[in-house]
Amino acid sequence: MFDFTPDNQDSLLLTDIYKPKTTAEFVGLEKPKRLAVALAKKPFSSYYIFRGPSGIGKTTFAFAMAEEIGADVHHIPSKYCTEAELERHYSACFYMPSQGKRCHMIIIDEADLMTKASRDCLLSMMDGTRPAPNTIIVMTSNDVEKFEDRFISRCQSYNFSSQATQKDSAALLARVWKAEAPEGAEAPNFARIVKDSNSNIRMALNALQQELTLVKD
Repeated sequence: MFDFTPDNQDSLLLTDIYKPKTTAEFVGLEKPKRLAVALAKKPFSSYYIFRGPSGIGKTTFAFAMAEEIGADVHHIPSKYCTEAELERHYSACFYMPSQGKRCHMIIIDEADLMTKASRDCLLSMMDGTRPAPNTIIVMTSNDVEKFEDRFISRCQSYNFSSQATQKDSAALLARVWKAEAPEGAEAPNFARIVKDSNSNIRMALNALQQELTLVKD
């Protein structure tokens, strides 16, 4: 899902070098991009689920969106998403954001792995009885099957799994190859790499890295 520009040149990994810094640098994802633009113009308390398989940039997109919005980020990795941790971050959202920030954003990774108790705790935060002002909650999830309808109905869901075409992804790999491969090196089949990676850009870049290692030896 990434439309990379070179960034971290200290790393040798393509996934680091070409990690996107803005939402515009993602391939596809037109609906999430429009969401980011709308919230950047006027942020408001709202709840979102970014769903799709691992490695397609859901969390990276959430952080890029937060930067463009000017949000004070509260990040909760999935293994730390306990009731106490949710309460700690949510309580902080009742205070003014850090200097220069416009609102709060809670980003919860792999929310589908939360315990039922944690999901119920989060649901109580979204049901309107104790709303935190100027607070956006973004959850990433591989799927939404574990969420009850009453939970999903309070969120806007964005599908990250099928919004970048194989053609766009292959074109991205071609641009990376042109920038990184030795002059005259025979290019691999970019479309095949994308297909074999199930359109997972992170996996595709790792496969491309293997091809680059062979031509550089």
